[in-house]
Amino acid sequence: MDTVSEGVETMHQVEFLREAKCHMVQGYVFSRPITISDFEAFAFSRNPEGKTE
Repeated sequence: MDTVSEGVETMHQVEFLREAKCHMVQGYVFSRPITISDFEAFAFSRNPEGKTE
């Protein structure tokens, strides 16, 4: 069974969850909530910072 941990806010929590073999994490440690258009610009851009050119 795969596990997902939500609400992760610190790298300490990320490391703990890695050691606990948690499969996926999500939370503010990676990104604050963003709009769909901002997500699409980030996810589909070739620029690592997510800025469109």
